[in-house]
Amino acid sequence: MKIIQAHNYYQQAGGEDAVVEAERELLSEYGNIVIPFYKSNEALGPGLWALFKTSLQTIWNRQTYREFRKLLQKEHPDVVHCHNTFPLISPSIYWACAKEDVPVVQTLHNYRLLCATPFLFRQSSQSLKVKMPRTAGPVQGVQVDKNESTISTALTCNGLNDGSTGAICELCVGKRLPFSALRYRCYRNSLAGTVVWAAMVVFHRLIGTWSRKVTAYIALTEFQKQKIIEGGLPADKVWVKPNFLQKTADRRQGTDKEHEETKREDGFSAEGRNDLNDIERLTRGQPYALFVGRLSPEKGCDVLIRAWSLFEQKRTLDLRPPSSDNQKLQLLIVGDGPELNSLEKLTIDLRLLTSVRLLGKQPKESVSHLMRSAQFLVFPSIWYETFGLTVVEAGLQGTPSMISDQSVAASFVKDGDSGVIFKTGSAGDLTEKIKWAFKHSETMERMGDQAKRDFEQNYSPEVNYKIMMSLYHEVLRR
Repeated sequence: MKIIQAHNYYQQAGGEDAVVEAERELLSEYGNIVIPFYKSNEALGPGLWALFKTSLQTIWNRQTYREFRKLLQKEHPDVVHCHNTFPLISPSIYWACAKEDVPVVQTLHNYRLLCATPFLFRQSSQSLKVKMPRTAGPVQGVQVDKNESTISTALTCNGLNDGSTGAICELCVGKRLPFSALRYRCYRNSLAGTVVWAAMVVFHRLIGTWSRKVTAYIALTEFQKQKIIEGGLPADKVWVKPNFLQKTADRRQGTDKEHEETKREDGFSAEGRNDLNDIERLTRGQPYALFVGRLSPEKGCDVLIRAWSLFEQKRTLDLRPPSSDNQKLQLLIVGDGPELNSLEKLTIDLRLLTSVRLLGKQPKESVSHLMRSAQFLVFPSIWYETFGLTVVEAGLQGTPSMISDQSVAASFVKDGDSGVIFKTGSAGDLTEKIKWAFKHSETMERMGDQAKRDFEQNYSPEVNYKIMMSLYHEVLRR
């Protein structure tokens, strides 16, 4: 089968790009012809004129339309599989496919057609500190920090509050016009940017792009499928196909770009990219918990660091020599993103420099080693997520995960059997689960073994390929 794979790469690469690469390799391994049609946000130029031009192209890119029609006429593909089209490819690509009578499959890696962020998550822009006595009773919508004599409350969305950086927000889901997104400037806190996103979504909703020009949509989970149907996409066009891990992939975490490393005095890269020997030296003989992901507010890494601080405090009080608990425990954080500096400051403020390490972006081989050797992975997201690839990656290496209960990744495991579930946004509950996990290492190992068995059955390349080909054959019959 001949497939054109269309994708708009982000400036800061992430999970979507890894999925595109893995699917291309998988399809090619089975003898299919995959023709790439890629754009990159690195091509975005500076200046007001470039910004204005990009804004118009986001809604309808005439150049891409013409370019893609020529490609279709030249290659005569069976299927076009789109991943990200925002902002440079634009939905004009679907109309080009319709003109050439080629079916279109669109993977929804996020909630961009429903939400400007595009995570169904809104950051808090204000917080209120009020002095209250410790004996005060619970207050609705307010979260008490047990270590402070103050109570913090953040802006809430649909009544949900994570107590710090933001909350799940569905104010625009199912609405014909996304007034709430404009009100809160949800696209990067920019009114102009949010207007462009809203214009794209509403314009193509009105002319029938989403309902008539896309042959089938891929949701990554059943939960995401129900959300996007609730948001207005036709139910009979939405399939569920999870992500998977390509066993032969040798990509780098976060980026494929090579750059020189500057070593700090402790031997580690100042930019966070270390070779495998550095990582092995760091982890040798020292049990640790692990976080891998983008350092952005919705990922909940601040909740994890606060939970680790509480864990350290309780552990100091509970230690009774001679106990195995006397061994040094670490929290290792792998990834980069807009919250890196604030998370580094948080570790300093909480005096965690000896037990919490922010390692930055790491090569794939180092990430694999860290996952393989960790006691458990922590997945503390405070938004729904669309999948949770790191949970699968860790599970396939026999490492169990500790997952926030509102994340869709919580559906991947059975609590207490193949993973541990904790209350989303609750540093206190996460603290107790971390404490329990280190005290019950044999039970956690059994959970990791069970996760490996489950994930090999459900998220292998072979299973994924069968689903993908079934979908392609289905759209060819429509």
